Amino acid sequence: MKIVLIGLDGATWKLIEPWALSGKLPTFKKLIIDGACGILKSTLPPISPTAWTSIFSGLKPTKHHVWSVITFDGKTYTVKPLFSHDINVPMIWNVLSYLRIRGVYMNIPFYYPPPRINGIFISGFGTPNRSSRFTYPLYLREEILGLFPDYDIDYREDSIPIEGIEAASRIFRITQAQMEAFMHIFKNEQKKSQLFIFVIRSPDVVQHFFWTEKRIILHFYKQIDLFLHKIVRNLDKDDILILCSDHGFRTVDKKVYLVNILENLGILRIKKDQINSFFYEGLLNSKIYKSLLERSKRLIRELFSRHASLSILSKIIKSTPFSEITYMGLVDWYSTLAYYLPGSYGVIRINLKEREGKGIITSHNFDAIRKEIIESLLAIKEEESGEKVFEIVKTCEAIYGECNDADIILYTKEGYGIAEGFNIRKKLIERMYPINGGHDLEGIICVYGRSIPSTRLRDLETWDVAALLYYLLGIEPAKMGIDGRVPKELSNIETSCNYQYHYGRMKLMFNIESIKKKLKSMRSNHYEKF
Repeated sequence: MKIVLIGLDGATWKLIEPWALSGKLPTFKKLIIDGACGILKSTLPPISPTAWTSIFSGLKPTKHHVWSVITFDGKTYTVKPLFSHDINVPMIWNVLSYLRIRGVYMNIPFYYPPPRINGIFISGFGTPNRSSRFTYPLYLREEILGLFPDYDIDYREDSIPIEGIEAASRIFRITQAQMEAFMHIFKNEQKKSQLFIFVIRSPDVVQHFFWTEKRIILHFYKQIDLFLHKIVRNLDKDDILILCSDHGFRTVDKKVYLVNILENLGILRIKKDQINSFFYEGLLNSKIYKSLLERSKRLIRELFSRHASLSILSKIIKSTPFSEITYMGLVDWYSTLAYYLPGSYGVIRINLKEREGKGIITSHNFDAIRKEIIESLLAIKEEESGEKVFEIVKTCEAIYGECNDADIILYTKEGYGIAEGFNIRKKLIERMYPINGGHDLEGIICVYGRSIPSTRLRDLETWDVAALLYYLLGIEPAKMGIDGRVPKELSNIETSCNYQYHYGRMKLMFNIESIKKKLKSMRSNHYEKF
């Protein structure tokens, strides 16, 4: 029996279900009617690195510790990109390789460099570029780029506001090349591998920039629908297909400067002497400068979009002064009670004395300070509408049952999104551009196969996906020490695997800690090569 999991980044039933049932997405319609489908609740905050890590590890964020697109050192308040060796928990490819079960894992986000596994691994979003060593085995990179010249990892999202529909066409071509590459590997590996995982990122990117233009989004879902048709056609009678997304999508037309809000509340302090008060506060607030800035941006785009290369245009646009700047280097840590974790889109950390390098809050005052911050944030309202901005502001324990490196977790109401950085014009909320779509808590899951009943799946969380995969592969999730559970609607289905077969191959009790030790010894030599 083979299991094929197709990850659809940002896919939402809000769009898929009406389009499918109206006949615009016939393969999705077949899967919805004949399969077991439902809502997959995302992590809080609902962001890709956190959610995908839970999906592929079976663990809650409080155990895998991936809260952002970056890694953060609380001792030095420094950030760096998230790499695979920063994720120190066993992922499903590690576990299966340990059990000598071969698999194919393609376009996996935030897992570069690729690990040495039993099978094929191709890293996705977070990979530097297509010239990097993004495949394991390494020879596969040349094969893919040779057979599929449009194959790429980077969609060049910075250029989307400038190029518009042309950028959408490029995303479509790259996605098509990725799909063709997967089908090529899938056909070659059908007799060798038991698990195939392929993440398609295009829904997330397109919905961020074209949420108000549903005809463009439909074009991409039709591309996915056709691809799923090919997958279904190539399944054997006992094979199972799973679709899942890391989060859903919703309208976002305003950005909330959380760092500025924390400063306004006196929770975080910015060193004013490090900002040129004349340039940033005087000049940037003048009507003359604002008018000239907008005109210059339009003129640059009009002139260079036709007559210069994209790389030159991007450099010019990026060099134009904007109102938003990174803030970590501007913070007066010895006067800061709490701060926003960059790239998390909703995590606040208390500046705790026992944990942070320049912490000032003692464990004795921790609970009182945190309660006060939560109450202050829940009371924040937009001036124009008078409506509250945050839908959820809770302690990490209230959401996940434990707390370690994320103290407060918040989630904005629909229409609002968290802005990165500090607004030097002191704006707390302003119009979002060019983004018009944002992440929602309700993702999708659908399981299809001969042994799968037509039913509605309920109350599933991201970490339950790994439990389902283990169960279908004959590995009992309860013995794994993971948070995920098998959906009760699928707990009695017949599989062609045998639990005892896998356990009989091991000389020690199977648990997360033993896998961690094995991983550490395997990694030490492998990552030195990158």
